[in-house]
Amino acid sequence: CDCVVYQSYGLNDGRFTSPNFPEYYPPNTNCILYSFFGDSQELIELTFLEFDLRMPGPDGKCVDFVRVFQNLERPEVNENNKWDVELCGNYSSLRRKKFYSSDRALILEFHTQSPTGYNNRFKGFSGIYQFLDKTKFITTGTRVDGQPCTYEFQSTASHKSGRFFSPSYPQLYRPNTRCRFNFHAQPGERVRVVFTNIQLHHTDGSCLHAPDVLTVYDGEDTDSNVIAQYCEFHNTEEVISFTSHMLVTFTSDQQHQEQGFAATYEFIGKTPAGTITRDTMNSTRGDSPVGG
Repeated sequence: CDCVVYQSYGLNDGRFTSPNFPEYYPPNTNCILYSFFGDSQELIELTFLEFDLRMPGPDGKCVDFVRVFQNLERPEVNENNKWDVELCGNYSSLRRKKFYSSDRALILEFHTQSPTGYNNRFKGFSGIYQFLDKTKFITTGTRVDGQPCTYEFQSTASHKSGRFFSPSYPQLYRPNTRCRFNFHAQPGERVRVVFTNIQLHHTDGSCLHAPDVLTVYDGEDTDSNVIAQYCEFHNTEEVISFTSHMLVTFTSDQQHQEQGFAATYEFIGKTPAGTITRDTMNSTRGDSPVGG
């Protein structure tokens, strides 16, 4: 394969394109690897801005395609590596336009197999990449031993705020995920949580029957009052507890995956008490507009 390498070396971002873009890409391009390598504490975010390849054949298989390798142990690929996503068709047919690496490397593999004499009328693709600090995606609570996704957050004199995320964020959460995030404020304090991004697989109707759901309880356990519930896409949502405890749970079914959620938390004084955004109240009823 031919190889195009993008390395950080202090650079934050850049642009990548298919050969000849924005003109038509050449036929019979056997293999081009677009290799993105970050530093040891970086992840790669890759976003397609334009995408125009041949549509799949009658059998549903891609003829010209881009394969995305997101979960590489080493910054290289061979015939033993399994790609995570195979893309073809046009921009509107892409289920996702943005991809993240699990570690410091992400690779695209571009193939075209147009037959000799085929009149190619497809431009290919363009996009932007960014190297991200992976430490900004670490949950700052204490993980409970033996529990893959149970965390405790205790207010102390030196610890009043932090972050928490769905598993694997900013990558997709896995099917059949079960998470608990337990927040314990000091007497006289409350818990303030701001969800900065929520992307959950959703269906029409109430969150009560949603396959993937994020629930906020005003207390230490699931017998406490539910003060917010999310089951689709939202931008910024704020929830403040009425008591000195808050429990956030996240569950997903065995079939679906989305990006999940990112949130910040803060232990605050008694005012403003119980503040919840209007969208948050609507989402509890399952009728909040889709955002993201």
